[in-house]
Amino acid sequence: MFLLFYINYSIINKIYILKKNKLKIIMKKIKFYKNSYEEYYI
Repeated sequence: MFLLFYINYSIINKIYILKKNKLKIIMKKIKFYKNSYEEYYI
């Protein structure tokens, strides 16, 4: 029972970390595009 819980927890944790990293990358890209867009049009 405990082992099952531990496995589930680790999988959820991995997915969460991956999603967080993806979000960070997406935010960085958005920031980058925004900056380049502003530079282009100023």
